Amino acid sequence: NVDISSWELKRQRGDLYWLFPIKRLANHYKGMFDIVHYHGFDTWDIQWWYSCIFNNGLSIVPKYNLVQNIGSDGVHTSTQGQSFLNMPVVPIDCESLKHPDFIYPQYDYNLQIYKIIGVLKTPWQLLKHKTKVFVGKKLGIDVPGW
Repeated sequence: NVDISSWELKRQRGDLYWLFPIKRLANHYKGMFDIVHYHGFDTWDIQWWYSCIFNNGLSIVPKYNLVQNIGSDGVHTSTQGQSFLNMPVVPIDCESLKHPDFIYPQYDYNLQIYKIIGVLKTPWQLLKHKTKVFVGKKLGIDVPGW
């Protein structure tokens, strides 16, 4: 559901801290879910991720990029950086697809993604970035994201 109505109970029980033992990561998701539930932030992806997390969902990550972006004009493209917008696309060979024998979370892969998108930045990295943003605002300069 759009307002993730079950969040209040899950938040009170501390469910994220059980699912994500890295406190900084749990706090990151807690902030995302709070903004949707308590402040009505207009988005779709946070609710999707919420649903995946609390329904034991896993995502399939292909070996090669299969998605081509058709443009960068939009609400959030300027806030998320451009690093993923122009990745080369490799066509999929549907004839050679093989289902794996086992399906399990790839924790090391997840940690690498969290580092890339800035969720697991060190306190020093966070302070450095916040300082750049603060000075940039004072000087009227737009500071790009991670």
